[in-house]
Amino acid sequence: MDAQPIDPSPRGVQPGSPPVPRAETTPPALRRKARAELLGLVLPSATAVTAALVVTGRVGTALMFGLATLLTTHLLRGFRYPLALLPVSRKTLAGLAPALAVIGVSAIAAIGFDAAIPAAEVGAIAALSMLVAIAVDVFTARWRARLPMRVAILGSPEFAIGLRRELRENPTPGIELVGWLDAGGELLDAGPVGISAVERLRKTLLKHRIDLVVRGRSASGGSGAGFGGARPFEFAAEACVDLPVRMMDGAQFYEESFGHVPLGMIDSAWYLFLMHPRYRSTGARAKRALDLAVGGLAAVFALPLIAIAAVAIKLEDRGPVFYRQRRVGEGGRDFEILKLRTMTTDAEADGAQWSRAADSRITRVGGILRRTHVDELPQLANVLRGDMTLVGPRPERPEIVSSLEQIFPHYRRRHLVKPGVTGWAQVRCGYAGSELGTAWKLCHDLFYLKHRSVLSDLLIMLETLAIAAKDAHRPLRMPGEEFVFGRESGLERGSNEPSAPVPAPVPASAADKPLAGLTA
Repeated sequence: MDAQPIDPSPRGVQPGSPPVPRAETTPPALRRKARAELLGLVLPSATAVTAALVVTGRVGTALMFGLATLLTTHLLRGFRYPLALLPVSRKTLAGLAPALAVIGVSAIAAIGFDAAIPAAEVGAIAALSMLVAIAVDVFTARWRARLPMRVAILGSPEFAIGLRRELRENPTPGIELVGWLDAGGELLDAGPVGISAVERLRKTLLKHRIDLVVRGRSASGGSGAGFGGARPFEFAAEACVDLPVRMMDGAQFYEESFGHVPLGMIDSAWYLFLMHPRYRSTGARAKRALDLAVGGLAAVFALPLIAIAAVAIKLEDRGPVFYRQRRVGEGGRDFEILKLRTMTTDAEADGAQWSRAADSRITRVGGILRRTHVDELPQLANVLRGDMTLVGPRPERPEIVSSLEQIFPHYRRRHLVKPGVTGWAQVRCGYAGSELGTAWKLCHDLFYLKHRSVLSDLLIMLETLAIAAKDAHRPLRMPGEEFVFGRESGLERGSNEPSAPVPAPVPASAADKPLAGLTA
C-alpha cells in the first residue's frame, strides 16, 4: 500500500486554528535555563533594593538601585560567547553587573540630584549584591550541569561519535549526548513519508526526553549526506513543531556550545552572516581607543618585566635580547613583530621551522618567558604603532601563510582583522606548532571574526591573565579531525582540480563504539 502524504500541521492542530502556545512546546532544559536566568536577574536586584533600603532608608533610592541592577545584569547576560567554557569571565560578569549599577546610580545621585551617598554605604550595597550574584551564578551552573540538555543527532552516526569524543576530551556542562536518530531506510528516505514514520519519530523523541535535535553531517561532508540532503531535518521540523523539542544545524551547535567553527562544516554561505545589514562588530575607532588605553597602561607595567627578562637573556648566552620577524597582518600586509628571544641564536640555521611545545631550541630562560607570556610583552610596541591589536588572531610568517592558504581556503579570512597579542584561539587551544594545530586555531579565529566586540576583547584579556601562570605551550588538544577538515577538501564540489592534502582521520579509540540509534 502506498504511503499516505503527511498533514503538515502539528498533531491535533487544524489549519486556521490558533498557534500552539510556546509554553507547551518549550523543552525542559530550556525551561530550566529560563528559570536560572530569572534567578540571576531577580535575586541580585532584590538584594540591591533591600540593602539600599536598610542603609539609606529611602524607598526611591532603593528602587533606583534595584532597577539599575536589573537592567545592567540583563545587558551583560546577553553576551554571545559560551560562558560555560569561561568560568572566570562568567563569574566576573555576574558580579560586575550589580557593582556597575550601584556605582552608576550613586554617581547620578551625587552629580544630578546633589544627594551624595557615603562611599562606605555604596561599597556595602555593591559588595552584598555582588556576593549574591556570584552565589546565584555558581548555584544555577551546578543545577543545570546536574540536569543537562539531552541532545540527539539526526544524520550519520559518525557525527555523533565525533561529538561524543569532543565531549569526552572537552567536558561541557549542561550537554548530554543521548544518541542518534536513524535517518536511513524507509523512515526518512527521499520519497513520500508515511504516517507511521511521523509517529515513530515523535514517539522516539518523547520516549528519550530529547531537548535538542542537531543536524549532523556525515564524515563524507554535506548535511544529511546519503539521506536526501537536508530533507530529513526539514521533515523532522515539520512533523515535530508542536513537541517540546528544539532543532539546530550542527555548525551552529558547535559555535554555541564549544566556541569554534568546524572548517569541514562551513562553506561560502557561512559568510553571509558577516555581510548581513544588521551585523555589527567592534568599530575600528572603539577598538583602537581600547588598544591605546589598555595597551599604553600595560606597557608602563611591562617595562620592568621586560628589563629583568632582558638581563636574564643576556646573561644566559650573551646573544641578542630581542627577536624581530616578518609576519602577515591585516589585509595581508607584512610587518615586523618584536619579541623577547626565547630560542638559541642558531634556531633557524636550516630554515623556517614550526616551533613545538617541547622544542629543544628553546633556552632555559626562554622556557620560563614562554610559560609566563613575558616574551610577548614587547609586542605592545606593535599595538601602539597600529600594526597589531590587543585581541585578534595570532600573526603568522609569510612563507607559512602561503602554504596554509593553499591547504585551508578559509585561512585568508583571518586577515580581515588585525592580528593580536592574545586571542580566543590562544585562550581555548593548546600550542599549535603544525599545520594541523594551525587549522584547529583557525576554527576559533573564525568564531572570533563572527562574534568580536569590545566586551569579548575585555573578557579574552581577563582569561589570558587567568591562564598566564599556566603553560602557554601546553600540548594541542583537538576533537575528531572530521570536525576540523571534513573528509573533502575546501575546494568546491565538482571542481576538476586535485583535492588539497587533508590529514588522515584519527583512528577511533576503543571507547568510540557506535552509538545505538534511538528508537521508539
